[in-house]
Amino acid sequence: MTGLLSFENSSCVFNVDKPLSKYVQRIPILVSPPIELDEIEVSGTGAFEGLTSRLYRDQEKVWLEITIEHREAFPSDIAGTILMRHAELGRVTQIGCVIQRIAPVSVRPTILQLRHDKGTETYIGKAFVRVVPDFFQNQEATNIEAPIIAEAMFNGQVLDVGLGQYGAHLLKVDIRIPMEVVPAERPDREIR
Repeated sequence: MTGLLSFENSSCVFNVDKPLSKYVQRIPILVSPPIELDEIEVSGTGAFEGLTSRLYRDQEKVWLEITIEHREAFPSDIAGTILMRHAELGRVTQIGCVIQRIAPVSVRPTILQLRHDKGTETYIGKAFVRVVPDFFQNQEATNIEAPIIAEAMFNGQVLDVGLGQYGAHLLKVDIRIPMEVVPAERPDREIR
């Protein structure tokens, strides 16, 4: 096919996991002669307004590399559109993109389900904590050698919390809740 100008995918996500002055993302594109890379104009709308771009080929694909400057006003997720235009042939294509911030520490599941620990007077809940690799590396006054500490409270009582390494950046959390703390009529209270 001649004169092809298109994004390889229908959308893209910039996963931002640490505070940087700028964010860079590579997006695969499809281009065929007579269109040359230096003839393609790139622009953005919304969160991608004012982007800088670079088009290049490697051995396997053609890439559009997008760089956007960090803005303090970024909400948790923001969106925009990236457009490519070849004026001479009248070709225009666009892709919708989202900037998604990844919290440096996240807990899953967000709602903890408790089960009775047979033979004891306690309930047990399990969760996983993901810590973004190298998040604190660029932060001043942060002791990255400090251990991770997990605490939980339920109905005003401090709970027994156990932490175990479950992967390079994943911790397993076991929470034990005494049965007398959980009201029989409303066991669906929030654990903090």
